[in-house]
Amino acid sequence: MKIPSAASLKVIVPAITLAMLAAAVAEITPQSSTHRIAIAYETPTNPAHDRLYDLLVEARVLEQIQEILSPFRLPKPLPISIEGCDGESDARYLYSETRIKVCYEYLDEIWKDVPTETTTAGVTPIDAIVGPLADVFFHEFGHALIDLHQIPVLGREEYAADTMSAMLMLLLAKDEARRLIMGAAYWYTDDLKTAVTLKPTDFSSVHGTPHQRFFNLLCIAYGANQEMFGDLVGKGYLPEERAEDCKSEFQQAAHAFNLLIRPHIDQSLARQVFGKRWMPDVTIRPPHLPKPGSGTPDNSALSTN
Repeated sequence: MKIPSAASLKVIVPAITLAMLAAAVAEITPQSSTHRIAIAYETPTNPAHDRLYDLLVEARVLEQIQEILSPFRLPKPLPISIEGCDGESDARYLYSETRIKVCYEYLDEIWKDVPTETTTAGVTPIDAIVGPLADVFFHEFGHALIDLHQIPVLGREEYAADTMSAMLMLLLAKDEARRLIMGAAYWYTDDLKTAVTLKPTDFSSVHGTPHQRFFNLLCIAYGANQEMFGDLVGKGYLPEERAEDCKSEFQQAAHAFNLLIRPHIDQSLARQVFGKRWMPDVTIRPPHLPKPGSGTPDNSALSTN
């Protein structure tokens, strides 16, 4: 019997290992199928959110999220709802209920943080809404994928969910990915502008600090496409010493995504969905939430369908 050489083993063993792992991933949820996202706009518990509810429904926000996530094969239906949270600004994947909830309070904060004009970083008012909005749904969907497919995570799951969100944005058309990434990053800028003193316990959170999440997001984007995101370094948004490692950070994330996530995506459907134009026109002014008696809000600005 011919014994394989050491050189050939270096090729054979990793290939076998990857094949076994891919097979194991595929066997975990054999009944998975696409189009398993269920959506619901729950009636707000706080009357102050009634106009926000109307705006979200008319803009078909959840319907668009539902379609973007439709190529992912899931073993069971995954409900995604927007609901009132008794004053708590939050969004989370509820493991015990296998569902995602995003609070009206959280989305209300996004609207209140929108700049009146395009920022020096090129973030338009409409992108400052759509970016964080997409990011929160994609982040929580990352948690759902990890749970439903029992995807192994080495490290913090919150970091993995952040990376998942960034990778989903980068699957879209290049110009739309750029707008989403920059809009999502804008959500953290208020914290970057404010000098704060942190207690040691502030670093015990399962989430990274806003500063860390900001730089991690920009790093993944820069690592994915240094030409498209090259200005992040040139303008000083991403420190050069961090940027040096961003390509390898992205490659590491892409390897994990291709090995653990891609087998759960219907590639034919994904090409149709991810190739669509999702972002509103860059010149659109974001719809406002008018005060009572000031008229009906323009609810069409976020929808492209």
